[in-house]
Amino acid sequence: MLAFGLTDIPYVFMVIFGVGFLILIHEFGHFIAAKMAGVRVDAFSIGFGTRLFGWRRGDTEYRVGLIPLGGYVKMYGEVAGEGDPEDPRSLASKSIAWRFLIFSGGVLMNLLFALVAFPLVFWVGVPFTAPEVGGVIPGQPAWEVGLQQGDRILEINGKEMYSFQLLFQEAALSGDEGLILEVKRGDAAPFKVQVHPRDDDGIGIKRLGIKQPTLAQLAIRLEPGDSPARRAGLLHGDIVMYLMGVTDPNKIDRWWQKEIRAKGHTWFDSSDKNAKRGNRALELSVLRDGKTLEFSIVPERKLERERKLVGISAPMTKLLGIRKALSSEVDLLIDGMKLKPGNLLLGLVSKDDAGQDHFRLLLGGEDLALALSNAKGALRLRIRRSSSNMDYSSALFADIPIPARFLTKDGAKQFIDALAFGIDDISGRVLVQKGRPAWKIGLRDGDRILQLGGEDVRGWPEIHTRIRDSNGKELSIRFEHVSEGKSLAKSGTIQAAQSPMPWFGFFPGRELKKQTYAVPSFLGSLGAGFACSIDTIRQLYVTLKRIAGGSVSGKNVGGIITISVVTFETARSGWARFFFFLGILSLNLAFINVLPIPVLDGGHLMFLLIEMVKGSPVSERVMTYSQFVGLAMILSLMLYVTYQDILRWFVG
Repeated sequence: MLAFGLTDIPYVFMVIFGVGFLILIHEFGHFIAAKMAGVRVDAFSIGFGTRLFGWRRGDTEYRVGLIPLGGYVKMYGEVAGEGDPEDPRSLASKSIAWRFLIFSGGVLMNLLFALVAFPLVFWVGVPFTAPEVGGVIPGQPAWEVGLQQGDRILEINGKEMYSFQLLFQEAALSGDEGLILEVKRGDAAPFKVQVHPRDDDGIGIKRLGIKQPTLAQLAIRLEPGDSPARRAGLLHGDIVMYLMGVTDPNKIDRWWQKEIRAKGHTWFDSSDKNAKRGNRALELSVLRDGKTLEFSIVPERKLERERKLVGISAPMTKLLGIRKALSSEVDLLIDGMKLKPGNLLLGLVSKDDAGQDHFRLLLGGEDLALALSNAKGALRLRIRRSSSNMDYSSALFADIPIPARFLTKDGAKQFIDALAFGIDDISGRVLVQKGRPAWKIGLRDGDRILQLGGEDVRGWPEIHTRIRDSNGKELSIRFEHVSEGKSLAKSGTIQAAQSPMPWFGFFPGRELKKQTYAVPSFLGSLGAGFACSIDTIRQLYVTLKRIAGGSVSGKNVGGIITISVVTFETARSGWARFFFFLGILSLNLAFINVLPIPVLDGGHLMFLLIEMVKGSPVSERVMTYSQFVGLAMILSLMLYVTYQDILRWFVG
């Protein structure tokens, strides 16, 4: 979650101030409108529940409640049947216009705050993550149209891009017509490209597949609490200069991903050829205040990080996408091969000296590139056509001749650069680690698992789930062993072994690349602030509409925990960025409160509109029941978003 220390205490107070301030101005909007209308205000509260402290001035008690999830203004005559409706100080005695102003006062104050905050911070200058391509995800829309790391996005559909968040927002809200991006690459003239964002099943919104831009250097990111890294003396923000013999930041990053995240379970394993008996130390040096410091950190074996593994993974041989951003000749050659996203690349077929077909298994893009670079003659690519199950009928298979242009080192690079690979999630083929339980029972790279625990399996997700859920218990297994193009069915039993993961209490991370966006004139900042407000409201409307329609997952919503965490992180970026975020949060608060849900401001406004149409207020019975329904809806929503917060920040 967050690395937290004594130096972060001021930011905690900024969070308390910021969230409390937004609640205060919202309730003040109701309060001042009620006072203008001559309505008696009995209570003005920040927070709900038990009164912590307060004071009385005139007719009004000003108080702070125990539960900091909002606030309220209690007005005389607000509850049906309360007091004398003819009393001029009663809310019930006021005209529809006055009551409309009173109930919309909070929303108006939130809008006013945003319309003041945005121009001011744009005039001063706000740091944003730069609207640059930090990297593209193979197979995703940005990759398909040829965007590259370092490209700067100047405009989307004619709208200036001053932050990476705007790229994310425009992609999420895009329609079927796609987006027109104006791109600047190096010193070349800007160019335009059309891209169609696609739905991300994991989060339920459309994405371009662009990574955020980061600085080149790697910095220490400490995990919360006591850890080997903290005891060794590492500090959050130390610049990584050297790690296990590697100095290049990109290579350090790749080493960490491979050796710690992917193969960390071998760290304590003396059977691994790279491991020494006993605990190995992680050797690194960092730059701090202009001085180079060296550290040797022995990891801990954390019980909750241990995994029961059999030593298998899925090969990266599923074709996710084909990029048409190369020369027209290369594009035509690839088109002629009739490869399609969803194809599985199984192997290469060549002729031996006797004219007999020889089959070589493919286990990933690197394997394919090496084979093409070292080709001695014509090759055919054996593929399996798209299919959602493990059906292996011959109609699904095809041998595709590979054009001679790609059978060289340069040609192989061109071919591989045009293809995006993902895990083979449907055939059941696996990669096997030597010395692990799967290897010991005879499984080898490229073998297909057919059954686990006496039941058929349908692809990698089910294989992974069965092994995980076995909790180390013995499972019967049936698999197909492949050798020289021939297959042989085998069976046996397999048992996942406990594999401890090393825990250092830190990871090397990169700072996001920032830029300060400032509008030189105050009049210009007014226009930029207004445009930002409209964009934010538009985003909220479209997002809510898509959540209701099911095209955006409700898992993307956040509650008080997410709000607090994001506010805390924003506070670290300085006051300008902090007040910009408060403006966004204020518009969110206004938007939610104006929804036509009883107990919210929008519910009161809805009943006023009904009263205007029918000429009289809704009955006390209808009002009472609707309040119960509205309260149940709000409480259910709060429980749901809190549950999602817990999953997001504490479970992962």
